[in-house]
Parts: sequence; structure tokens; C-alpha cells
Amino acid sequence: MALAKQVFNPQNSEADRLNQILLRPNEAYYQVSNFDTNYGFTEATAMYIVDCSDTQLADVTAQATFDILTDSDGVQQLAYEVGFLDIEFYQKTVFIKIVTDTYTFWSAPCNISNKYNHQYVRLEYGYYGMSFELGIDFSEEPLLGKSQTIGIRAHYNDIQTKREDKGYTQMSTGQEVTSKALDTSFFNFKIEYSKPFDLLWLSKVLSADVIYIGWGEYLPTVFRVSNKPAQKAGERIAASNLKENEFDCCLDLSETKIWRPQMLDPFEVVARFPDPGTYTGFNFTGAGCNLMTLEFNRDIANIPPVYSVKLFKNGGLFLNVPYPGIASDGISEINFSDNLMQINFDDQIFYNVGTSLPNNGIYDVVVQSLYDEFGSEWGGYAIGQWRIVIQDADFDSADFEPTEFFTDA
Repeated sequence: MALAKQVFNPQNSEADRLNQILLRPNEAYYQVSNFDTNYGFTEATAMYIVDCSDTQLADVTAQATFDILTDSDGVQQLAYEVGFLDIEFYQKTVFIKIVTDTYTFWSAPCNISNKYNHQYVRLEYGYYGMSFELGIDFSEEPLLGKSQTIGIRAHYNDIQTKREDKGYTQMSTGQEVTSKALDTSFFNFKIEYSKPFDLLWLSKVLSADVIYIGWGEYLPTVFRVSNKPAQKAGERIAASNLKENEFDCCLDLSETKIWRPQMLDPFEVVARFPDPGTYTGFNFTGAGCNLMTLEFNRDIANIPPVYSVKLFKNGGLFLNVPYPGIASDGISEINFSDNLMQINFDDQIFYNVGTSLPNNGIYDVVVQSLYDEFGSEWGGYAIGQWRIVIQDADFDSADFEPTEFFTDA
């Protein structure tokens, strides 16, 4: 723990900042360790958020997942992803504490907060194959297709355009003619305070094979960095070990992606009512039969502007329920609340109140795709994926006379 708090900290330092790593509680981060000693652990058992006194602030084991791999030197490394904490720690300096079956590890100090989004930059960095810096092959499982991710306390500062002219000399006049001008725009990012460890670590991140960067209102979209950004550190601030730092990124604005969790569960339905299936007789009648519910593993945050649920009966469109608003029948409606989606159909759709009989048929509930607040998509349901069949039972007591029942008395 003491080493985690004193990473490359000069002895003459009179001021310190422990918040250069800034994580957002509504995002997910994937990291791979770089141990130089084989600790011999066989599993990671728990993850906690602790303060500078190693006091536990939160148990986030349920929001984390782990892989154990071996690098080219035969040393065990730990790959993990943690995210969607939904806990706000404000300016408190915290550490991520990982407990294995034999050892305990702490991260570098960081902040976990949504209060500093104007100073937040997300970096995703990966390798095409072997990372000789880490001694790990990213072309093999469990790292295949994955990128390490981190958030830093930085802000977009400016755009600087550099122009390269290409031309030729006109033989008839001897004049030089500019035929083409290539403009390259560099996005400048500034870090107010950096420690020596931050400068060293960020330099390694910015030298990765593949880098994506995102910030501000553009998130969850991240942009491909097409150059190898070099840091420019300023003068030491007073008697501290802190320096102002900046770096320039040439961004390929045509090559973007939406960041996604890489090991954690995707945005998905964990329960639905009623389950697909065949319901006979009065099994699908009575109170509550008209209320259909989808429960997701995370909150629904992005509802398309034009949204609707369609109910098909026997292959034909039977009812269209828009949101927001109420369907044409004046009763059916859709409600969203946290991680629940409720479709409240008119009682008369499945159950004829006048005759007290079920309305038999093959019903398909077609639901549009939805997104959570992290940009993860749930693909919705097409015809046949949420099918309710209501039919008569094979027989009932009205089909028989009392004398037709016999026993072996």
C-alpha cells in the first residue's frame, strides 16, 4: 500500500496530487498487470475500493471480472475489467484493491467521480500482436481483440493545423507552383498537474499500436489517433514534483467506435413476464395478464425518439403502441422505470371481459432495440422471439358426461 501511494515520488516534494487518474463510475475499464515476479496465485477473489488508510469504502467484486494469463517470461499476469459502479466518491483519493488467493494488490491512486467530466479524457490503447514492453501477446486469448482502457484528468485545449505544401516548378516560367496543400489538424490536450510517474506511464500508453481517445460530449464515441503523440512537459511548479503537461493527437475523424465493456456482461434482458410459451384455457386471463415486463441488467437510458412496441396476432399487425403517448385504443401504453420496461395492454386484447373467455391466437410482441447509458445496445425482439400462444385446452370437463368417468372400485 505504501508503494502504491509513493510511486516515483521525489524526496524534495512539498506538494502532491493523487488525482491524475480519473475514472467515471458509469464506465468500465480494462487493464492488464505488468508484474515482474511470479506470485503463483490461481484466482482473483475480490475487488474493493479503499481510501488512503486502506479502509474499505465499497465492495465492487460483483462489478469486476478477472482473467489470469502467463507472459513471455513465464510470469503470471492479471487481466481485469471493473465498471458500472454507480458510486460517487467526489474528490476522495481512492485505490482499487485486488485480493487473490495468496496476495493483495493496490492500484495507483485515483478519483472515481462524475463531477469532473469537463476534465475527463478516456484512452483506449492496444497492440496488434506481441507487446514487447509488456511481454504479452494480444493476438491470443484471453486478450484477443481487447484494448486496455483508462481515464485521465485532462481537457481538450485547442486545435492546431499544420500544412504541408507540394508543388512543382513550371519549366516555361521557372516559377514554383503549389499544386496541393495537405492540412493536418492536431487536437491539443492539456494536463494541469503531472507527477514523474504519470509522465512515464502516459508516454508508454501513447506509444501503443492502436490508440482511441474520447472526451466531453463526444463520449461514448472515441476517435482513432493516427500519430504517436509525444508529451511536452512544462517547468516544475514551485517546489513540488508537479509539472504541466500536454500532448497533440492527430485524429482520424472518419474512424470512430462506441466504447463497449470487454469482459463484463453486455446490456441484456435478465427476466421477462410472461415467458414465451403456450397458455391454455384460463392460464393467461385475469388480473395482470395484460401487463408484460422486461427487466434489464442495467438502467435503460437511451430511448429512441420514435419508439413503439408492435403486437402481431396470427401473423398480422394487431396493435401499435407508441412511446411516449397512448395507443389508439386509448388504454395500452409503455412505461420505462430504471431497468424496467412495462407494456400495459388493454385487458380486452387477451381476455374478453364480456364473455369471460380468453382471446385465442398466436401473439408476437415486437420490441425495438434500446441502449443503456454506456452506449451498449440490446437488439430487441423480432417476430417469433417473444411469442405467446393462447389456445383452448385439449379437453375440459364439459366434454364429458359424469357417467363417462369410471374407477376400479
